[in-house]
Amino acid sequence: MSRNRLCILVMLLVTLLGACSKERSPDINSVAGLDQFSTLPGVRSSHLEGLRDELAKLESERATAAQLTASHVTFPTVLSTAAEVTDPVTGPPPMPPIFAPDLQESLFKRLDRLYPVGRFTFSPNALRDAVKLKDRYELQRQKIHRIIADLENGFRIQLTRGLAADTSFTDVVTIANRLDAIVVAEMLYNDNPSGAIVILREMIDAIESLAAEKHVIPRIVAVHRRGEALRVMEAIATHPKATLETHRRLETLISDQLANWPADQSAWIGDRAIGLQTFELVRDGYLFSILDDDERSRLKDEVGHDRLAKQVADNLDRDQLFYLRAMRRVVDACQRPYHQRERIFDDVNRKLESLSDTLNYPLVTDLVLWEDVQEGHRLQALDRARCEAWAIALAASIGAEAPPFHINPLTGNRYILDPRPDKIIVDNIDPYHAAPPIIIPRKATALPQT
Repeated sequence: MSRNRLCILVMLLVTLLGACSKERSPDINSVAGLDQFSTLPGVRSSHLEGLRDELAKLESERATAAQLTASHVTFPTVLSTAAEVTDPVTGPPPMPPIFAPDLQESLFKRLDRLYPVGRFTFSPNALRDAVKLKDRYELQRQKIHRIIADLENGFRIQLTRGLAADTSFTDVVTIANRLDAIVVAEMLYNDNPSGAIVILREMIDAIESLAAEKHVIPRIVAVHRRGEALRVMEAIATHPKATLETHRRLETLISDQLANWPADQSAWIGDRAIGLQTFELVRDGYLFSILDDDERSRLKDEVGHDRLAKQVADNLDRDQLFYLRAMRRVVDACQRPYHQRERIFDDVNRKLESLSDTLNYPLVTDLVLWEDVQEGHRLQALDRARCEAWAIALAASIGAEAPPFHINPLTGNRYILDPRPDKIIVDNIDPYHAAPPIIIPRKATALPQT
């Protein structure tokens, strides 16, 4: 980042902190304060016609945080550990948390250390330790799955809380998934791939619940958990006791996932709603509260604080309009595969760079809201590509008709299917990151049609 750009950033920060703060701002540490921001008073009072037009479009699409949250009961998800609601709420009381916060954090870290990297295999000593840990929390594992099975309106994320919305349930689902995986490892050790598929289905049910949320965090957590689940699937498919029926059941499981795949735009509609509310926080002087510590410290250390005031309040509206137009483009582009969306990201990034040394630089868009959007879309495409490749591999293994997946949504290139007499290989899944091919034993008595 150039020094000139750093100076402009500090000018903008100072203006936001000085010109935009109020004596009696809503308290961002309270539910009531955050809910005041969800009414979007700053956008509604803007003199920038294009910004008001964008808000009108979003409201007609019922895509603001308040509208997206309206159908949910206003209390935290039953898997939450955060005590974020202190105000009176309507509806039945939330269920007690599964784990105390300190225990949840330590259990999450311990499972992270135990979980195998790469292929899903445990050494005998590691499996023994993992099974002991799993047995200790078996009742909690089962309870989490009962809760997920009973969900009717998802995890009830309160998007009106903006960046402070509680998504701690993703850690609970991760804990359950990794405990499930240990159950699978134990079953495979005992030569029971059939029973392992039942547990794998529970893992995937939980992952699908995460992926369906209109929020980027659970959607991306779902990508990582599904990646782990597919490694578990590989361990089942390659087990010496796996049969043709084993592969048939796995093929049904993966086909069901693809048939019920969540729309990519769902997460980004929610993310955009949170972005709308983030601009309200900035208008009220909370920019330093939402910048991460490193960015805040770097800006304070590298440049002074004494600059500019009035232009930034006006520029904030233009910043927000830039963001909403960029997000509309990427949300609309979700109808196309990721490899056809990349030019939109390139275009937006070029525009950000061209504005980087001007007072029209969209600071909030660039530093707070836009940075990880493309990576999130890439991960969604990778998630889909992995599952399509597995569907191709398993269909080939059992001699079934090839599924209608030919072009990888991540790369725009064809998957490579290499059926051999004793095994099936599917490659070209994520060549940018040197992802290994899928290699599984072939169970059908004849080679598949290619």
